[in-house]
Amino acid sequence: MESERRLIAQELHDGVGQVLAAAIMAAESIQGEGGAAVETTTRLSGILREAVRDVRRMSHGLRPTVLDELGADVAIRDAADQLSTEACTIVYETSGPVRRLPEPVETVVYRVAQEAMTNAIRHSGATRVEAQLRFDPGRVQLTVTDNGIGLPPTLREQGLGITGMRERARLVEGTFEISSPSGHGVRVSLSVPTVLSGGG
Repeated sequence: MESERRLIAQELHDGVGQVLAAAIMAAESIQGEGGAAVETTTRLSGILREAVRDVRRMSHGLRPTVLDELGADVAIRDAADQLSTEACTIVYETSGPVRRLPEPVETVVYRVAQEAMTNAIRHSGATRVEAQLRFDPGRVQLTVTDNGIGLPPTLREQGLGITGMRERARLVEGTFEISSPSGHGVRVSLSVPTVLSGGG
């Protein structure tokens, strides 16, 4: 799944992105010639630039390059900054010696953090979300809490990507927990070993 995301993101960037960039250059060269076509090509350039921005957003959403280049810590911080709104602030912090982790672990930690923060922003009515990534010897622990309305019992195991988060944790020999005292927000916890038995 994650390798497919990476491939699609790369294809969007290298394929569609390059074609759009070439189209922008062509439109700008026509603009330079002047005449009646200038207004049309100016409008075309604007449309193409917006399409480039859309492709970048999609590519980043599928597999952010910062995750591969700088790791889960920076990628989660970046996601927290992007997801924060005036109505709901996300505060992200780390503890322990921050370090790079095996790729499967970084991917799972990032995806669970992203899902938990997105759920809090969209569904909880929270005004504050706190995410913490703790680097312990041999383990990394993620906690995401919010001050929202909590999670209805019917959704605790079925909705909001919870099954997917739990499955991701299982794939890297981790544990996943979600708790939601009625009316007192949601707490998502993930604990993953930093050395996997399969050698990942």
